Amino acid sequence: MPQQRLGFGDTDHAYIVADGYDRLGRPGDTVFAAQAANPVAGERQPGRSHHALPCEQTRDRRVVVVGCQPPNALQRVGLGTDRAIDGALKQLTKLRSIHERPASVQTRRQAGHWEGDLIVGAQQRSAVATLVERKMRLTLLIRLPNGHSAQHVGDALIATFTQMPVKLRRTLTWDQGNEMFHHKRIEAATGLKIYFADPHSPWQRGSNENANGLVRQYLPKGTDLSIWDDGQLRQIADELNDRPRLCLKDNTPTELLRRWERQYTLH
Repeated sequence: MPQQRLGFGDTDHAYIVADGYDRLGRPGDTVFAAQAANPVAGERQPGRSHHALPCEQTRDRRVVVVGCQPPNALQRVGLGTDRAIDGALKQLTKLRSIHERPASVQTRRQAGHWEGDLIVGAQQRSAVATLVERKMRLTLLIRLPNGHSAQHVGDALIATFTQMPVKLRRTLTWDQGNEMFHHKRIEAATGLKIYFADPHSPWQRGSNENANGLVRQYLPKGTDLSIWDDGQLRQIADELNDRPRLCLKDNTPTELLRRWERQYTLH
């Protein structure tokens, strides 16, 4: 299947979030992951600048997983697979805990450390994989046209990461869903080290949870996500990556990626 190309050239749909809204009239500065705990968190405040997106609050334990289920619930997510929110994957294969992850990853000073997840469509019959690079807040959306079993998710992640420069594929942090049953195969094929967050701990992947909320502006819950092709998902990712971020000092993820690519070429 066609895969997304890493890197973002000039696009005819790039835009700047101004006055709290994007060019399609959607709120541009709402942090959806935290909004469930504080319904007014995303509302426009008088006298506040809304020209850029705030970053996620990774230490704020009020952050809520978008579309989460009660503890011990099993969510049907693929062709014959169960995604156990309470970490059934841990019972089947040895996981590398997030607590073993190098402390340097937390500082966000080095590119190449990613967070990932699935956003699931209607009746859990379709899904899109989301990836966010921790330093640049770069978002990638990966189409899963053949389903979201562990085999298909593993194949898609391998295809995506092997297109990247080696220095941009260092670590990946995911939750304990069974779609990552092939994590050892992914590591062997890509050179990544994969770490798993604690159960019920979305703040440990705060960048990804925040991005998922923004992606849901385009891919609403309860819809068939399989209808979106690679080009459309690429356009959504481009629009998100062209938004300036307060935590990036009003730079965009696209700008930081291009800066990183220039430095990588020089070295």
